[in-house]
Amino acid sequence: MIGPAFLLLPLALLALRNPHGRKLLAAGAIYSIPAFLNIEVRFLVPALPFFALAMGLAMANSPGILPAVTLFQAFLCWPQVMSSYCDPNAWRIRDIPILGALRSESESQFIARHVGDYALKDAIASAVPAGSRIFSFAGRAQAYIDRDIVVGYESSQGLRIQEALEQAAEAHSGRRQAALIAKSGGCGFLLVNDADAVAQDLNQNMSKWGVSKVAETNGTTIYRLE
Repeated sequence: MIGPAFLLLPLALLALRNPHGRKLLAAGAIYSIPAFLNIEVRFLVPALPFFALAMGLAMANSPGILPAVTLFQAFLCWPQVMSSYCDPNAWRIRDIPILGALRSESESQFIARHVGDYALKDAIASAVPAGSRIFSFAGRAQAYIDRDIVVGYESSQGLRIQEALEQAAEAHSGRRQAALIAKSGGCGFLLVNDADAVAQDLNQNMSKWGVSKVAETNGTTIYRLE
């Protein structure tokens, strides 16, 4: 989420009258190129500072406009206000962690409340040998997990493992062979969310997959490939 004030972005074109505005818009256009290849909002982040400055130049000679836009953006981007109109899964600041900032709450407690995978940290550390790899269908908070994680969509190897597992689950056959593809790729463990396509079949047919459950929490399960 970048806030609704950026709906006024077309006004930045008025900055073309200013030499600095033209430079800012040119820089913003260059840094916007990745957004044409991926429509996720985060790919616009490198360009937004330039566009924001260009908007400021465009409105600089209109008394009271800049303070009004600033207050408008600040109010609608307040965590509690933003939660009333944006998608529940939108990346955004969700609250103001005063207790965490003042260290009235421990780091581990704070992280556990905000990062679901953190609850598996100790189980992974004790069950997964150093140097062993874990396959996951989704990205993980790897800053807190001291093991290598192969994410399905991040590499050709990850895609190959993901496709094999999903096809086996859909066909209800070849489960063990699919698991061996993951294991041959160096992944001795699977980290699976309840929403993943293979989750239900894995849980109900662990012997056919050749896996055993290591730990489960917050809708995420880690399996060991036998």
